[in-house]
Amino acid sequence: QVMTTYDANRRLTGVVINTACPSQVDEGLWQISADFWHDVRHQLRANLGKEIFILGQSGAAGDQAPHILRDRAAQSRMLELAGVTLTQELGMRIADGVCRILGLLETDIDWTPLVRHRVEMLPLARRELSRGELDEALANANMYRRRFEQMKEEIENDPSIRSTSRWYKNITLAYNRSRRGAVVQQRYDALQADSHQPVEVHVLRVGDIVFATNQFELYVDYGIQIRERSPAVQTFVVQLVGPGTYLPTERAIAGGGYGAVPASNLIGPEGGRELVDWTVATIS
Repeated sequence: QVMTTYDANRRLTGVVINTACPSQVDEGLWQISADFWHDVRHQLRANLGKEIFILGQSGAAGDQAPHILRDRAAQSRMLELAGVTLTQELGMRIADGVCRILGLLETDIDWTPLVRHRVEMLPLARRELSRGELDEALANANMYRRRFEQMKEEIENDPSIRSTSRWYKNITLAYNRSRRGAVVQQRYDALQADSHQPVEVHVLRVGDIVFATNQFELYVDYGIQIRERSPAVQTFVVQLVGPGTYLPTERAIAGGGYGAVPASNLIGPEGGRELVDWTVATIS
C-alpha cells in the first residue's frame, strides 16, 4: 500500500509505504537500527531527492517475518553475487516498486481530500486462560529459573565464558523464559477481574484511503479480513501502534507457535474478531 503527498507545485514531498512485514531482518544484532527501512529511505532519496519524507508502516504481520524458510542456500548465493545484504535487497525491491507507480499516482492527485479521524478506547476480550495453562506456565518458568541460576553460577565461577561469541544468548533466553510465569499469572488474575481490556485504536480517513491502527503484532488473517470488508479504495492496516502483544488466530493457538502461547497474548481470537468488526464498522 502506497500513498504520496505533493506541494502546490505538484512536487513530490512524501511517501507512505505500508507492507505486511515487520522490520526485523537484523533483529538478532545488538545495535540500534532502522533495519530495511534505512535502505528503503536511502534508495528512494537517491532516486527522488534527499528532502523526500518517507514513512514506513508495518501492516498486519504478527505471524510473518522477512526471512525465507527454504532455498536459503540459493538466497545466500544471490546476495553474494549481487554484493548486497538482505536489508539492502529488500530496500531496493520496495524502492523499485514505489518508483514504478509514481507516474500513475501523479495523474490522480486529490487536492481537497476529506479528512476524518476517530480514536477510541475499545474493550476487547482477553485471551481465555485455564488453571491448567497457568500451572504449566508457572512450572516452565521455575524450570528456566533454575537453568538461569545454574548458568549464572557457571559464568561467575569461570569469567572466561564471557570471551566466547554470543555467550549471553542462552542465559538471556533462560532469564526471559523464567519471567513468563509471572506474566501469565498477572493475565490470569486480570481475566478473573474483567473479561475485557481497553486498547487504543484509530481510524483515519484521507479521501478514499483509510488508515486503521492497532497496538498488536496482529496476525495476517485479521488484516486480510479488515481490508476485504473495508469499503475504502485502499485500507492501510497499521500494527504495533502502542505497546502491543501478539494477537493470534484460533488456528495459531491450536498450532502452538511461540506467538500464540499464553505468555505472548493479552487479547485472544474473540478480541481479534471484535477488533475487525469495530474497524470495519468505523471505516464504513
